[in-house]
Amino acid sequence: DSVFTKIDSIKDEIIQATSDLVQIRSVNPGYPGVDFDQEIGGETKSCEFLKGIYDGMGLDVGQWEIVDGRGNIAAVWKGSGGGKSLLHNGHVDTVPSGLPENWKSGDPFSGKIDGGRIYGRGSCDMKGPVVAQAMAIKALQACGVRLKGDVTLSGTAGEENMDSATLGAGTLVKQGYKADAAIVSEPSA
Repeated sequence: DSVFTKIDSIKDEIIQATSDLVQIRSVNPGYPGVDFDQEIGGETKSCEFLKGIYDGMGLDVGQWEIVDGRGNIAAVWKGSGGGKSLLHNGHVDTVPSGLPENWKSGDPFSGKIDGGRIYGRGSCDMKGPVVAQAMAIKALQACGVRLKGDVTLSGTAGEENMDSATLGAGTLVKQGYKADAAIVSEPSA
């Protein structure tokens, strides 16, 4: 109960962090029909934003790029030892936004908060879930919960263009991140 109470108490922080992350344009630069040079760098900027959250939680943070401007991040919450490890995976790239006039918010990267919703490309797929993963750990920490196993949070590049194996999630193991189980919090099909 105390963890759920803590999550409720940081609701505004969760919403604001999601909105702020949505405002970072991170369209996959390799997506068909996209201007690579115009879109490169957003994944790295998104990872820099997440680094601020992870650092504030005292996590061990690693960042890397297989291609310049296509950043990845992983952060480990060390367990007390003797338990199974868990990886929460999510991606920071998005598909293109389409025409701004087709958005209720008027700006696909507004992160507008209205009527209990966050508007903007990536709010659901998958910046909201990446923030939710971090804030769940933050709530556990605030309640004094200490898990036996390590928990790794990751935000990776290249998912929206099927580049994740070579640029993003597939590189986690090469960077030394391993787990007994993984959860991908993507809510879309």
